[in-house]
Amino acid sequence: MKILMTSRELNANLKYKLLTSDDSKPIEEALGMQINVDALILYTDTDRRSGEERTFVKIADVDGEVYSTGGSVLVKQITKALEFCEGEPGWTIGTITPSKVKGAKSKGAYYTATINLKEIAQEEPNEAPVEFHLN
Repeated sequence: MKILMTSRELNANLKYKLLTSDDSKPIEEALGMQINVDALILYTDTDRRSGEERTFVKIADVDGEVYSTGGSVLVKQITKALEFCEGEPGWTIGTITPSKVKGAKSKGAYYTATINLKEIAQEEPNEAPVEFHLN
């Protein structure tokens, strides 16, 4: 397993939760819902069915739910959004609204999403108060 990108700086605990969570839901369960993204991780791993290395995405929402997908179209869209944000400091993925598109694929459909970016709030520097003493 190799981490490729994240939506923001993730501590070890959150990375571990996202990568090992057995209770993550397939993205299909969020079709038509707007996912308010707290954290997102893009990684490669061995596909359990094919044995080949593939790219996957896990998304944690602000309510603590985790969604996952290995769908190639959705993974490409999220990768492009993350690459854009890397070039634009102060921006990240804010919401993802997955949808299903009927197409000519072998399974007859694929997943896509509307992705909205958000500006990251810049924290004010935490400066200690300056003391003045008059003699």
